[in-house]
Amino acid sequence: MKCNKCKKVYRKTLSNCPSCGEINHIMLEEKTIAISEIKEDLSLTGLINNQIEVFNEEKKEEKKEKKTTESINKKKIKKKIKKSKKKLLISSVILLVIILFIIGVFIYRNANKEKYDYISELSLILEDYDNVQDKTEIYDILAYVVNDDEMIENVHNNTYKIVKQWINAYKEKEYNGIENVEKETKELKDNIKYLMDIDYEGINLLDYNDYDEFVDMIDEYYDECKVFYEGLSYYNKKYFNEAYMVMGNIQEDNYFYNKSREYQEKIVSDVMTLLKNDVDNIVSNINDDYTDKELLEVYSEIENMIIVYSNVYESIGLASEDEYQELLSEYNAKVIEYTDKVVSE
Repeated sequence: MKCNKCKKVYRKTLSNCPSCGEINHIMLEEKTIAISEIKEDLSLTGLINNQIEVFNEEKKEEKKEKKTTESINKKKIKKKIKKSKKKLLISSVILLVIILFIIGVFIYRNANKEKYDYISELSLILEDYDNVQDKTEIYDILAYVVNDDEMIENVHNNTYKIVKQWINAYKEKEYNGIENVEKETKELKDNIKYLMDIDYEGINLLDYNDYDEFVDMIDEYYDECKVFYEGLSYYNKKYFNEAYMVMGNIQEDNYFYNKSREYQEKIVSDVMTLLKNDVDNIVSNINDDYTDKELLEVYSEIENMIIVYSNVYESIGLASEDEYQELLSEYNAKVIEYTDKVVSE
């Protein structure tokens, strides 16, 4: 570079002119600027350091505050847990007391069940269906079982069984005629309907399905009764042919089937008794003075009467009965015997 004073040229990096010693102002300015920049850099670094220290202090305070908060929260949580445990303990004690109370009630009720035999009592009340509508004790039993589903089911099942026994007893009764059956049928149906209509706080002794089942059983029996008692009416009037035919129309699945067959046998027996009585009445008039010809007339009369009986009582199949054939053969032989005697005289 050129010196401002002597105008001689020297290196730019020198701080003074080698010829005249003049200061290199450009070099000086550059150094000054560099020094200023360094100072500024140092000042900025300090500021940054200060900020870092402030930030670190804040972090320390924040951590300290966080630790304090966590410590307080832990104490609160421990306190809450302790309080919850206390509540849980109290609740457990209360629940245990309730459970023990329920068990006690259950044991007490079971002990009472053994003392009061409600099923036997119900069976006694409903022993038969006569005047059942006057027996208000039924409601006492329902009041006793009202809160026990198992006992309610036992009452229902036992009532169902008892009504079936009613129907069996109704079927086994001896009736004078269909009019008596009609009267008994109405009474039985009314009493079953009465049981079905009983409602104690929603408890029923019978339901509609039970009632329908029982009514069907009764109606079926009543229809069978009408046929049987029609035949029985003929029998009682000694209309043996009609009685035998009606009884013969009763089918094997009919309740009265076996009884109808017994009556058919009885009809045959009764007709044979009538026949033998008529024969005996004629024979009783024979005496020792009768001639062979008179005896032939008597035996011929008896033989004809026996044949007439088979025609009159054709509907009962009298001619196919062994007893009838034996009687006919007996007097047929007598007729042959005395015919030969008379012819040979």
